[in-house]
Amino acid sequence: MPSPTSPNRRLLEERLTQAERRAVSSGHPMALIYCDLDDFKKVNDGLGHAAGDCVLRTVASRLRGLLREDVCLARVGGDEFIVLIEHAASRKELDVMMENLSNGIRGLIYIDGAPVSPAISCGLAMYPEDVGCAADLMRLADAAMYSIKQQGKVATYLPT
Repeated sequence: MPSPTSPNRRLLEERLTQAERRAVSSGHPMALIYCDLDDFKKVNDGLGHAAGDCVLRTVASRLRGLLREDVCLARVGGDEFIVLIEHAASRKELDVMMENLSNGIRGLIYIDGAPVSPAISCGLAMYPEDVGCAADLMRLADAAMYSIKQQGKVATYLPT
């Protein structure tokens, strides 16, 4: 029976464990940015799941193009992506990175002539500044993203 965990999520969990080990031994901080497409359900409901898949592929490609090669990008759920940054810069630089991700995925995607304008909400958590272990890092970044989404803001973080 196949695992309910996607290959992308499993790979992220492995990389996160390795990154945590390196962060502990080196003292360099790491960060997770949890991204969720805004109003993605409207795409699936209005244009169909094939259109939603096209939007997801396009957004993933745009996100990948905005990140350094050494940064891990994983799709972890329907319309959720996680960015794992080892040797994370300052919170201010990560905030700028989230703004760049948010701005960089914008741009119309045409599906059978229908324009779709993607947008994301992002939440940030840093280790060891915000949390004591990698499992908490993912949970906090996810909670920050949902809080931001509820506030109607995009590409920002919750202050600790």
